[in-house]
Amino acid sequence: MTVMLATTFNPRGEVGRLQRLYEQLQAVYSDIVISMPPVARAEDVEAVKVLPGVLAFVNEEWSHGRYMALKRSLSKRVDAIHYADMDRLLRWVELRPDEWRRTVEAVQHCECLVIGRTESAWATHPQSLRRPEYITNTLFSHLLGQALDFG
Repeated sequence: MTVMLATTFNPRGEVGRLQRLYEQLQAVYSDIVISMPPVARAEDVEAVKVLPGVLAFVNEEWSHGRYMALKRSLSKRVDAIHYADMDRLLRWVELRPDEWRRTVEAVQHCECLVIGRTESAWATHPQSLRRPEYITNTLFSHLLGQALDFG
């Protein structure tokens, strides 16, 4: 079974980190789609575009980044798509690589998998992220009738 990674990435000095961990990503995902914002530095964009097996592009509007990553992913024939923000994914691969690999394995055995955060992981985020995500999570959890972490 093939799993593609669809991701958004605003490099902000993190290209070296991506390059360092790229071999691990490439070993798990059949394809990698990376959506970047129009404010990304040209040298960062080029460094990402030359990674083997990557479809990297810059969006006209950053607000469409996630949508475009998923849309471009649908043009490939794969069994499953794993969406994650690249900065979060790199941290996950660094700190809990076994958990990350198990999760990608789980993606292959269900129609939709929403991966939430533990309370301790949630507490590492600044209030500026937690407050709006709380609203989103509460709304969608109510609409779907179950507690989920959409942020």
